[in-house]
Amino acid sequence: MLRQWVGAAVPLTLYPSAFVGRDFVGGDCLLTPEGCDVAPGADPVLTVLPPGYLASNAAFVEDLKAYAVAQGRTEAEGAAFARWVMASEMLTLGDFQRVYAAWVQALTCTMTARHAVLTCTRANGTELGLRCGCEQHHTGSPWDSITVWDDEGRHYSRLDAVPMDRIADMIARRGYRVTGEWSSIRYGTVVRRVTVEPIGGPEADEDPPERPADAPA
Repeated sequence: MLRQWVGAAVPLTLYPSAFVGRDFVGGDCLLTPEGCDVAPGADPVLTVLPPGYLASNAAFVEDLKAYAVAQGRTEAEGAAFARWVMASEMLTLGDFQRVYAAWVQALTCTMTARHAVLTCTRANGTELGLRCGCEQHHTGSPWDSITVWDDEGRHYSRLDAVPMDRIADMIARRGYRVTGEWSSIRYGTVVRRVTVEPIGGPEADEDPPERPADAPA
């Protein structure tokens, strides 16, 4: 069951899937990474480590710390940067400049969405998600993607079939409104993206959204 996951470049946490696997001896469900196929309310089962991951961790952490210190950070800040990269499971591919810039941006994260994104695949249909202005992945509401269903409870298999007023209503229910024009990209999946802002605007006198426990400090 784990063979397909051991080739990952970073540790991969697996959850019980919503799809039951009758052919698996000793198990009553398949495993799947975090996403739409996770069984509702399921807790993580285990984390799969790539071969040699633990052996190379210590040197990688030290390299991350050294890079942050070279950018003018303290040793403690360098250690915090290394922990953040490891916890976020970001692929650096030797490009520490990119992940360092993402960390600096995450330090000032306001947990405010800047874009709404529609994705469409043959397998999963159309899904709507919000993207934070810090460009990092947050979990929980309102960040989890949700499926766009039609009036008969089926998913849309084509973006051009989705009523955009329904999308605007879904975005509004998450506390945002569309402020720009939708753009389209296609690379394996069809993606449409648009800028959004909190309803009431940045000057609105309202409580900020709750900060997820795993968000950067």
